[in-house]
Amino acid sequence: MALFWGGRIQFSRGWISDDWDTDDLIDRPEVINGLRFARLTDILAYKQMLLRPKDLPDIAAVRYWEKFRGRPVGVPAARTTMRA
Repeated sequence: MALFWGGRIQFSRGWISDDWDTDDLIDRPEVINGLRFARLTDILAYKQMLLRPKDLPDIAAVRYWEKFRGRPVGVPAARTTMRA
């Protein structure tokens, strides 16, 4: 594992364990402004699994965001239909 910025950024060859399929993570990205990112549900699960001190603010931020938008990460918004 390579560490940068005092360990705040970590790079490794794979995900946290062989239970995670890296190819699957790559094949189903969240695309934001044309850039591919791991899905927030996967990132949250990863951070909750490791529970490193540096992950705690991120977990709290995601939980706050979930509360703000009224549904957990990974749950799509309900669709509404308008009738004429």
